Amino acid sequence: MKKALITIFVGVATAILIFVIKRALTPDPPPAAIVADGQILDNNRQLLENVNVHLHLLTMDESQVSDSQGRYKFSVQGFKPTDIGTITAEASGYKRESLNLSVQDMSVTHSIVLTAIPNTPAPPTGLVIAHPAIAQYVARPDAKRLAKATVKFP
Repeated sequence: MKKALITIFVGVATAILIFVIKRALTPDPPPAAIVADGQILDNNRQLLENVNVHLHLLTMDESQVSDSQGRYKFSVQGFKPTDIGTITAEASGYKRESLNLSVQDMSVTHSIVLTAIPNTPAPPTGLVIAHPAIAQYVARPDAKRLAKATVKFP
């Protein structure tokens, strides 16, 4: 009886030891890539185009400009879900705004609202453009049709 208990104990201890060693030697799978995206808006909820958006996360430092719909999108890979990073939006005539987020929180779409700085000259044309939040389709003008309809003066 005593010999049987010792055999069972040794068998269980060996199984536990093998499990622990195997787990220690098996590397964790690399974290999945996530997309950190969102939109840039002003206080009036209008979309802002050409806003500089920066992402800083440990060893990663990337920048881009928001598109005509105020959107930005970064791909984040190789970081733990608990790692903390910063998404910063800055534009001429607006106060800089930053979000401090974990990688896990970055996977949720965020809206960044920029506040206009009072008494600031308007940004030069082509830099930051506010768009109405509701996009409407606007047909492109037909240049040939416009040329035919134009009255030519001698």
